[in-house]
Amino acid sequence: LSLKRHENLLILNGDDGLLAREAGRMCTDGSLTLLVREEAALARLGYAFRDTEELLRPAMARCAELTELAACAKTAAGHNSFEAIAATRLLEYAGTNAGVVLSSLTEAFRSSRFALAERSAAARGLLPALAAPRLSAKLYEGFAAADAHFYEGGAAGGFTPDSLEALIRAAGLTLRSLKELKGSGERRLAERDAEAWLTIDSAYGAAMEKALGAEGRLTLLEALKTIFKAGPVDWPWSWIIVAAEPTGGI
Repeated sequence: LSLKRHENLLILNGDDGLLAREAGRMCTDGSLTLLVREEAALARLGYAFRDTEELLRPAMARCAELTELAACAKTAAGHNSFEAIAATRLLEYAGTNAGVVLSSLTEAFRSSRFALAERSAAARGLLPALAAPRLSAKLYEGFAAADAHFYEGGAAGGFTPDSLEALIRAAGLTLRSLKELKGSGERRLAERDAEAWLTIDSAYGAAMEKALGAEGRLTLLEALKTIFKAGPVDWPWSWIIVAAEPTGGI
């Protein structure tokens, strides 16, 4: 966003407080308004900022309904003049309403720059690769094919650069930049994580059972439990960062 000291910044979906902490160091002569989804986050961040000088302390409020973000922001800040708006995983949480939410923000804040960070699906092929040493060749091949089909069909969630760009343009924004950030990090997983992936009640587990049968899914589950129990794994991550502004608005 290339924030300036005097600018007013609005942070949406800021429950973790990370963007707020960083922005507070930049906009020392402007203002920071922070909206969160959960009441617990509001209490936690209120405590975290308790020693911050009052003039530098963010205005904070909970807004559980994403379609009401613009109204919540105006009430919390006491004004409607935000030079910049930033959010992490806002559109992911909005789900099927992502387009409606983004369009409403574009319409409400015609003079604001937008910076959005969204996750893309990074784990394609990972679970089959991890489980391979404990599977028969036939089951591994079926698992790899079913996993690829799951991700190719978009069932894993997350965005691709093309899908995010299309959503942004449809909301009346002009894209200024788009960057993909990818990497990996050590992650320690447990049996409950394997179960979360491969329970029949999860989208992934249901897809694996459809492709491989109940016995196949349960075999995969036990294989992953064993792998996770053995120690940390190298887990990939992937983000798409976009900067945009209302078309003709600035």
